Amino acid sequence: MANLFQRARFSRNPLIQLFTVIASALLAIGAILLGAVMLSLLLGVVVVIGFCFYLRLWWLRKQWTKKTYHSNSREEGFVEGEYQVLQERSSQDHQ
Repeated sequence: MANLFQRARFSRNPLIQLFTVIASALLAIGAILLGAVMLSLLLGVVVVIGFCFYLRLWWLRKQWTKKTYHSNSREEGFVEGEYQVLQERSSQDHQ
């Protein structure tokens, strides 16, 4: 690598050096801005996918809760079975 810099011929013209510095700075700023845009797009996609996943889980949980609530409410209200009266109570048993 050091050999490459020894062979490179840098211009001694101050205008070309100034142009090179400005162009390098603009390229560096452009690379940073492009990276920031790509990162924000990636994070935006991740947020949207996460929100969709959250909504799907919320919907499934709502359906599951509704299904279990309705199935339990029917069973709590009525009990089916047979019974036989062995002996009727008299009015004195209630006191």
